[in-house]
Amino acid sequence: MVSLSTIAEVTGGIVHGKPDFEIKSLQSLELATADAISFCLNPLKDSRFSTSRAGAMILAPQYAEMFNGHSILVADPYLGYAKCSSLFQSVNVHSYSGMHPSAVLSGSATLGEDVSIGAFSSISEGVQIGNRTTIGNNVHVGRNVEIGSDTILENQVVVSEGCKIGSRCKLSPGAVVGSSGFGYAPDGESWHRIEQLGLVVIGDDVDIGANTTIDRGALGNTIIQSGVKIDNLVQIAHNVEIGENTAIAGCVGIAGSAKIGKRCKIAGRAAILGHLEIVDDVTILVNSMVTKSILESGEYGSMIPVQRIQQWKKNVAVMHQLDKLARKVSDFGKK
Repeated sequence: MVSLSTIAEVTGGIVHGKPDFEIKSLQSLELATADAISFCLNPLKDSRFSTSRAGAMILAPQYAEMFNGHSILVADPYLGYAKCSSLFQSVNVHSYSGMHPSAVLSGSATLGEDVSIGAFSSISEGVQIGNRTTIGNNVHVGRNVEIGSDTILENQVVVSEGCKIGSRCKLSPGAVVGSSGFGYAPDGESWHRIEQLGLVVIGDDVDIGANTTIDRGALGNTIIQSGVKIDNLVQIAHNVEIGENTAIAGCVGIAGSAKIGKRCKIAGRAAILGHLEIVDDVTILVNSMVTKSILESGEYGSMIPVQRIQQWKKNVAVMHQLDKLARKVSDFGKK
């Protein structure tokens, strides 16, 4: 149980009601019960608000009188919800303390205070781990890796040799940091592998989703700056650089040596080709393909929404004739 006063402290909000009212869970508007808290961005536009049975609500101040129960008043209810969610986390990443008997720890590794290491995890030579960091089960940390304080590596994470991870980061199950980049040189009819000699350097407060892979640099480093949020199943190739506070949704692929600026938003399944630059504050829409540098901030997209197959076939037939049509228009213009 969590009191409203505690929620107000975490969210930076103001209690409208009884500060000692206790909350059992955080729920959606339609599922919330009398001992739960929910949130609403705009009660005037959300039909679920009037029928919600929530005992408390996170609201903007102008809607305080519209709710009969207790409320937490904040400027941004969605941000308030995000901060409140930390109080009701259901997955206990600190289910153990100290080192599990089955874990393997090198004698040359350096651990900070209150570090937890789960079952069957291996910590290699020269590793440095900061205070209160949690290592899950079946995690491998390679030689000379550096990990900051209060970072969480969930089950089956792999961090390869020499990579650096900052403080307060969270790596979800199956994430791989420092895998070999995809580099080959043609040798007649075969391929000669290019050894990847760089590292991956990750800043503070970075989240990396499940089964996401970040390749080590070929010569320099792959760099993920502080505050970056990366979803599941994202592929980041060698020598990519991602600026602070950029968010990347699931199934995005970023090819080698692409440079992405600060505060960018990249939607799901976008594809970004290598050796190009995207400046700060760019939004890439879902399913878009970026084939050249983007040098001005703003929204960009290249997707074609789904349509009936009969209409799609007609459109494809027309697209195949666009070059011929363009030539006719050009000739007509000359005449």
